[in-house]
Amino acid sequence: MLLLRQWSLTPYHLHPQLDDQVHQWWALEILDGKILRELAFYQSPFYPYFSALVYKIFGLHPTLMLWLQAAAGAASCVALLVATARLFGEKAGLWAGIMAALYRPFLFHGVFFLKETWLILALSLFVLAALRLEAEGRLRDAFWSGLALGLAALSKGNILLLTPVLPTSLLLQKPVRPGLRLCAFFLMGLVLPILPATLHNYAASRDFVLINYTSGFSFFIGNNPEANGTTRYPLKVSSHPLEEEKQSTALAELETGRTLAPSEVSRFYVRKGLAFIRQEPGPWLYLTLFKFMLFWNKYELPDNYDLSFIQAHTKTILSRPLFSFQWVASFAAVGMVLLKGGGTLRVLGGLYMLSVVLTYVSDRYRLPMAVFLIPFAAGMLAEAARPDFRKRWRGALRPLVLAAPLLLLCNITLLRRTAYDESQGWTNLAQVYYERAEYGNALDSFHQAARAEPGRMAEIAFLYGGGAAEKMGDTDKAIAIYRAGLKLHPDAVLLQEKFNRLLERSP
Repeated sequence: MLLLRQWSLTPYHLHPQLDDQVHQWWALEILDGKILRELAFYQSPFYPYFSALVYKIFGLHPTLMLWLQAAAGAASCVALLVATARLFGEKAGLWAGIMAALYRPFLFHGVFFLKETWLILALSLFVLAALRLEAEGRLRDAFWSGLALGLAALSKGNILLLTPVLPTSLLLQKPVRPGLRLCAFFLMGLVLPILPATLHNYAASRDFVLINYTSGFSFFIGNNPEANGTTRYPLKVSSHPLEEEKQSTALAELETGRTLAPSEVSRFYVRKGLAFIRQEPGPWLYLTLFKFMLFWNKYELPDNYDLSFIQAHTKTILSRPLFSFQWVASFAAVGMVLLKGGGTLRVLGGLYMLSVVLTYVSDRYRLPMAVFLIPFAAGMLAEAARPDFRKRWRGALRPLVLAAPLLLLCNITLLRRTAYDESQGWTNLAQVYYERAEYGNALDSFHQAARAEPGRMAEIAFLYGGGAAEKMGDTDKAIAIYRAGLKLHPDAVLLQEKFNRLLERSP
């Protein structure tokens, strides 16, 4: 709540970009009656449809969505508190609640119009229901755990990789007939939220797409000759969500020489990724190992927004000492080898990590892993606070040796913040200021971006920098900015159009 109040004083407040901007556009389209897309879902559908429902009931008040997200974040803390208390005791549960409430990445992603907060809530509820199910074997817990996992999958499709874990555990622990009944109720809950998306996709495209069809391209981003383990998009494909869908489909159709259904586009990129793995097994193994190390290192790799940049350039509690991935993962690494219990949670966390490493690593992709790490980190903190801690774990040298490699990875930075990251941060801020009609600040942010990394500035930086100069009536400066942009991006059509238009007007 405090962060939202502070956030309202920053330029980013209510000025979404990239994914969260698309989410708001999509929600408004749904409100206008466009319930069905013309094609199957490319992006995850939960957040836009949920936003549209909230706006339909309460009116178009985007701030309300942020307050609802704050409430959802608080509910996640409670769910993790209760789940951890079941595993490792009440003191550990209290630590888990505190850790989740003060976990900087959770707080950071909650102030944007993004799905992450709701994904964390759904996963936290899934973990809680799954622990109750394993302990008490009730049908309602089986249903609720499936429903929570299905809702999480609507936000991030790779969550479906976790589906077999709970049924397998139930069938191993319970007699056959009760185990099968529990599995059936689990699957009913899982299917319930996913089925409308599947039916929509068939109605829109006459094609079987379970939730959305971005998974193939995401796999290819992380498995191609140009991949570096992060969000490096292949050439000729924009990272803007709307352009990504069109351009990735166009490239697939150009290479195959025919029109492709959405599922065929996804399979096309899966095959390209697998072809790279077959042809370059050595580089792929090295790349996969590097992605594993990136997943566990302490640096939050920026995706839509750069936590490090915003932490440094805004006055909010994000710049205060809070729990970070480094600290949570470090305590969890020790907890996972020392503490008893939580076997299912270990498997779930391992599979989620695998789903990310098989694609690419970013702060948003890694964020859900905290749901599986916080209980072990909190359990270890509670254990370390016991008076007899040293006596109890005096002979634990061998398991600690097993934790050492992961502990080391959690405390190093493989990729450091670069001048390009700084430039991108200023570019995003220039866009925000431009959309707020603060053209002087937009132009200042453009110049900051240019000073940080003049040789690799994005096309959009010159569009907003030149646009700000135009709005301020400085035509010569706008022409100079567009000209500089065209030197770096000679094929940029929009830059060329703006440059030509100003040249025609100038005396």
